[in-house]
Amino acid sequence: MDYAIFIQPAISIVVAIISGVWSYLASRANNKTEIEKQAKEHAHAVEKLEKEFQYQLSTLKQQHSLEIEKLKQSHELRLQELEKVSSLDAEKDKALKLNEFAFKALTGEVDLDKALAVNDKVNAYNRKQSLQEQFIQKTSKKS
Repeated sequence: MDYAIFIQPAISIVVAIISGVWSYLASRANNKTEIEKQAKEHAHAVEKLEKEFQYQLSTLKQQHSLEIEKLKQSHELRLQELEKVSSLDAEKDKALKLNEFAFKALTGEVDLDKALAVNDKVNAYNRKQSLQEQFIQKTSKKS
């Protein structure tokens, strides 16, 4: 029998199989490098997004702290203004009461000695209240 007829196609098939295996291995290696390349690009994109997020977060925190500081300052100014108005009203009331007291003392409606004793007690109480307010203000500024 003549095996030459089968040898030529067998050699061609073996060469084709070897070529196919080499082609498969080459494409697999190429795919592996392509996957690694895409993974690196993805990692870089994720890192870039994280940095951008951190920057935006820090910017928002700064803006928020500035807004809070502005609000705090405006509230402190308003509080100072109210305290000033309150102290002016208190001084005005005190002057009016003093004038009324002087008038009553001159007309004899009020006993001057008793009024001065009551006045001393009121002044002592007011001093105590003032010291308590100062203490509260000092402790509230510390916290």
